[in-house]
Amino acid sequence: MTFDLGFETEARKLRGEKGQGSMARRLKVFTLSDGFHVYTLASPSRAGALRTWGLARDLFKSGEAREITTGRDYGAALSRPGETIKRAATVDLEKAAAKGRRPTAPRGPSKARMARMAKLERELALLDSAHAAEIDGIERRRAELAAEAAERVAIFKAARKALEKRLAAAKAGPRP
Repeated sequence: MTFDLGFETEARKLRGEKGQGSMARRLKVFTLSDGFHVYTLASPSRAGALRTWGLARDLFKSGEAREITTGRDYGAALSRPGETIKRAATVDLEKAAAKGRRPTAPRGPSKARMARMAKLERELALLDSAHAAEIDGIERRRAELAAEAAERVAIFKAARKALEKRLAAAKAGPRP
């Protein structure tokens, strides 16, 4: 009679052997595609599948990997548990082309956009003509101010000349 102190049971678990009273876990089949290949694996858990594939990120959560119950690789994966079955991914080119195609936009601007652009162009022309009129008014006032300044300078020069003449006469006059 032999006694198991727990060490042999633990060693069998590590080796993957089944002992007395241990039940085999039900295998599930998981698949993952990178777009070029399909990887299928029979494993007892999602975590085990991710470890076998060498992945740390949970691709099941993002939907990139999933559990399958039928399909071309389902039986092959169950017949070789723990081993990844790799095959080339088949692509329906017509379906892929239709999925990737964006709806084409109509060529050229729409009627509403054309009307909006025409209105803005009219507003721009009005703004340009108003600005030109303002500049013309400023130039006209500038010319008037220049003429007024020239007239005032002439008056100033005449008055100064008359005062200088009187001052000179006062200096030249008799001395007391």
